Formats: sequence, C-alpha cells, structure tokens
Amino acid sequence: MAGRHRWLGNLYRGALAACAILLAAIPHALAKPDARVALVIGNSAYRQVSQLTNPVSDANDVGDSLERLGFSVRRVTDGSYDDIRRALLDFNRVARNVEMAVIYFAGHGIEIGGENWLIPVDAELKSDTDVGHEAVGLKVLMFSVASASQLGLVILDDCRNNPFAANMMRTIRTRSISRGLAGVEPTGNVLVAFAAKEGTTAADGTGRNSPFTGSLLKHLETPGLEVNFLFRNVRDDVIRVTNHEQQPFVYGSLSRNEIFFKPAITDPDAIRRDYEFAASIGTKEAWTSFLGVHQLGLYSDFARAALAKIIVAEEAEAEAAAGQALEEAIEKEKQHWAEIGQALKAADEKAGTEAENAQTRLAALPPDPDRPEIVRSLKSELLRVGCFADTIDTDWNDASRRALAKFGAQSGETFNLDTPSRETLAAVKSRSARVCPLECGRGTRIKGDRCVAIICPRGQALSTNGACESVGRPEAPRTKEVTPPRRIIPPAKAAARQGRPTARSVTGTAASGGRAPYPHACPRGDVAKCRANCAAGWTRACRFLARQKF
Repeated sequence: MAGRHRWLGNLYRGALAACAILLAAIPHALAKPDARVALVIGNSAYRQVSQLTNPVSDANDVGDSLERLGFSVRRVTDGSYDDIRRALLDFNRVARNVEMAVIYFAGHGIEIGGENWLIPVDAELKSDTDVGHEAVGLKVLMFSVASASQLGLVILDDCRNNPFAANMMRTIRTRSISRGLAGVEPTGNVLVAFAAKEGTTAADGTGRNSPFTGSLLKHLETPGLEVNFLFRNVRDDVIRVTNHEQQPFVYGSLSRNEIFFKPAITDPDAIRRDYEFAASIGTKEAWTSFLGVHQLGLYSDFARAALAKIIVAEEAEAEAAAGQALEEAIEKEKQHWAEIGQALKAADEKAGTEAENAQTRLAALPPDPDRPEIVRSLKSELLRVGCFADTIDTDWNDASRRALAKFGAQSGETFNLDTPSRETLAAVKSRSARVCPLECGRGTRIKGDRCVAIICPRGQALSTNGACESVGRPEAPRTKEVTPPRRIIPPAKAAARQGRPTARSVTGTAASGGRAPYPHACPRGDVAKCRANCAAGWTRACRFLARQKF
C-alpha cells in the first residue's frame, strides 16, 4: 500500500513539472515570426512634481494606431515602478523572435552620469543614488526589443524639462545631471527615437498631443512610407511647428532592406479606382488624402500635378480678390475725402455769406450814442484789473485791443476786439481783483500792487539782470609806454665826435666813491676842452659855455 502511494506521488509531481514546462513554452509558441508586439507607456499624474498634460492621451493614440497596423499592444498609463517592471517582464516573454517590437514611452526622463532613465509616477529621486531603484533604465528597453528579427524600436517622448533635477542631492560631484537625455549607440536592428536631440528638451504641447507625437501619428499609418523616411518627415514637421526650437533625433542604423509599418498598395486597379474617386471630387483635400495613401507611381505624379494646379488657382484667386478689395478701399477712400471737401466748401461758403450779412447788418445799424462812454469805462476797468496802462479816453485804438485780448487770455473768455460793448464792460466789471499780472520794467520791482524803484545799498550797483551786485574800486587807467625815437647822427658829425671826451673831469675816482666819471661834454674847469668840443659840433658843450661865463 505504501509503495502504491509513493508511485502516485511521483506521478503527480511529474505531471506538475510537465505543466510548468508547457506554460513556459506558451509565449514562445505564441510569438510568430511575423508577429508585431508593442508596449505603450504614458505617465502624466506624477505624485511628487507637477503633472503633465499630454502623455496619457499620446500613449492611447499611439496604441490605437499601432493596433490598426497589426500590433499586439500592452498599455500602461500613469504606471508606478512596479507597474512598468511587470509590464516589461511580460513584454520580454512575448517579444522574442517577433518581426517588430516597439516600446513607446511618454513622460519624464532624466540623464545622470551619461545614463538615461525613465521616471515612473511614484518616483521621489531625492538623491542621485535612488535612480537605480526608482527609475527604469533606457538600456533595459533597448535590450527588450533587441530580439526582434526585422525592427526593434524605442520611441521616447520624455525629453521634457525635468523638475526632479533641481532638488536632487548629488553624492558624487563628478556625476552630471544634464538637460534632456544623452545620446545612445544601439546595435543590431534597433532604433531609438528621441523627441528632442541629446542635451535639449521637448515641448509638452497645448493640444491633445505633443508636437512630436502629433507628427508621429500623422505619418505612422502612411502606406509605403519606409521607417527612415517616416522619422525624417516627423523631424521636419516638429522643427517647423516649434520654430526650430525642438529637433527630433534617431539613433541606430538598419540594413539595406526596406521596413514599412504599412506596405504600399500594389494593386493597379485599386490605385486607379482611388485616383478616379479623388478626381471626381477634385478638391484639395481629396488629392491630399490620395497622396497620403499612394506616394509613388504614375497616379501619384498626376495627383501632385492636380494638387499644384488647385493651389496655384487658389493663390491667383486670393491675389485677385485682394487686388479688388484694395481698389474698392481706395475708391471708397477717395469718395469719402471728396464728400469731406464738398462739406468744407459748403461750410466756407455759408460762413462767408453769414459774415457778409453780418457786416451788412452792422453797417446798416445807426451809431451807438453811448459808445464813447463805454470806451472810457472799459479802459478804466481794464486799468483796474491790471490789463491796461495807457491814457483813459474815448479812443478805441490798438493799445485798447491788446489790453482786452490780454484780459480774455487771462480770464479764458472771448470778446470782439473791434467793437466794445456793454456785455464786454459787464464781464470786466465782474472781476473784483487783478486779472492780468503786474509787469515792472528794468530797475523796478513789484511791491504790493505797484512797481517801485530798486535802490541798491552802498558798495553795490544794479546789474543788467536787475539785481544788486557788489562793485570794487575803479582801476586807474593804464598809460601806454612810448619808446622815444632813436636819434640818428649823420656820418660826418659822428666822425667828428670820435675825439669827444666821455667823462666829466672830477677830483678823482676816490672822490666819487670809486664810480666811473660822469660823462659830460665839458669837463669841469677845462675851458679849452669845452670850447674844442663846441667847435667839434657838441651843442651841449656850446650851451654849457653860454651859461658859464668863463
């Protein structure tokens, strides 16, 4: 009996082992060589930082597009670290030896020390050492798609401006935390597409999709679009939409074999039917739709020509409409200014007629007998309010008109300057105080309501600007130094004077204190010498002889 129980136990354990082997082999059996699998992750609701707008909608739209292309899609939205880890484990089991394996991630990513990490919604990342335990490395995703036979593709729309880097504590100073993601070097048939090239960030967008994902969805299901040209089109679209602020980049290289997410339609009858249907509609939208499906071939060339013809016609029509609108606006403006000119002309003629009628009526009126008294009273009142400073009489002259104009300027009223009236007199009388400011001439100043002469203290004088300034003693006039003209002696007289004595005879140099003898024409006591000098032409000697009575 005991042996029978042991036999049954061994049989039961063997059956369990066989079942385990069969269950493990199921994913390999399900993974067909031409199968397509995809893992789509979109993280918006981050718990430690501000939420993102587009990643969940981006991931859902990309998942729907991939399903229409025949992919088996696993979706993860707002995934935690454990959610993403389990999804990757399941994806690895079904992605072995398939034709295409694609992983799409939208959310936050970060680069630390040259390594790229995808951040789950529950990550805190207080330190740079936490990244290996709270984030998923890009290398893991690249390894997960590497076993695909035709194409392994990782698409990252996670190069957004990262809020984790600002508060993250760094334990190793040489470990850098860069802006955006770092470049990678995939091997085999693996491509890695960044929404923004290394070191730059991607825009989240304001609509349902980000600029990168929106362009990806635009071209992903285009028939006959090879995968390399697909990402080239995405690059051009994003650069144009973001005004050159964001440039997508693809890392990796493929073989020469063409790879299509959606192969081109090769049935000539089907292409012809699509072309005829688009031609029957004949609109810009119809031809654009046809070219979105059929990009190559004769019918595609015909469709491009038809589309270009429509665009040229629309531009010509728009240009003609703009020209016509401009002409209508110019004609309307001319008519408007013509109406204004006619209105001004009519107003001028009416004003001229009214002025002539007023002059006629005024000339027809008899002279006012009270005018002289009005003029006298008006001048007196203008003098009282400080606007008039002339003689009070009955003559209404230019000085009177200037005084009334000054009163009107100060009071803000308007009067007829040519005809003084009782109304004008009443308006001036209504002012009880001075209206026109007091103006004093040079050498006077305002004192109360009158001008008085400026008297400067002793030692000061009135300057040109009307102020007293100190003055000093007047300087004596300088006399001009005049150099007497040099006496010119004739040559004959000069030759005769060569024998003239040069010094007056004195008792000796000792008597004069050792000074040189005083030069004189007549040495004292030497009458003969003096006479000789006089005879030689020395006038001084002659005058000296005349004064001295020898």
